[in-house]
Amino acid sequence: MKAKLLVVTTLVLAAFGLALAEGKASPRPGVGVRPGPRVALMAETLGMTPDELRTALKRGGLPALLRKKGLTLEAFRRAMIENALKRLEAAYDAGRVSKLRYQEAKARLEARLLALKAPRLGELVKRSGGDLKKLQSEIKAVWRSEIEALYRLGLLSAKEKGRLLAELDARVKRMLARPLGLPMRPQQPGLRRPGRRPGQAPPPPLRRRR
Repeated sequence: MKAKLLVVTTLVLAAFGLALAEGKASPRPGVGVRPGPRVALMAETLGMTPDELRTALKRGGLPALLRKKGLTLEAFRRAMIENALKRLEAAYDAGRVSKLRYQEAKARLEARLLALKAPRLGELVKRSGGDLKKLQSEIKAVWRSEIEALYRLGLLSAKEKGRLLAELDARVKRMLARPLGLPMRPQQPGLRRPGRRPGQAPPPPLRRRR
């Protein structure tokens, strides 16, 4: 039982934990990458051995590696999850995963794949031609399709599906009404974040009162 759970957990975490594939956490050149299920899945997806992948990431980072392979980040993410689905199918066929665990993991992976395949906001803006009402209709159509798909996958109950569909109009209006600010707050000149100065010794550990 523990072995079956480990197979499912490894595949799902490898596909969901795409920290190495996310732009904000992409390995930088010279940064080491520890071996593990995520690295193994990445290497298999790129047609490399784990050692070759770690060497490539240390030399140039993930963006440079993807450019060399002729892949976009989005295409790589999709390929990672599709590969995880294939490995999950193989594990289930070999009897290493129970039917319940297989169905749960497959639903979660397919939901993640569905989200990656959804059109981006920029595409919907172009498609709408700048018409706000048409843009709202485009966004609602995408979300409605995803809600229906998640319901079919068993990740939403009938009650949750009904609630989300009923809230579509309000959710879209709130999203489009949000102020478009910077995704980061620039640090003010002369101010330092709290922390140790270079060369400063760390503070002594707190002692518990007896």
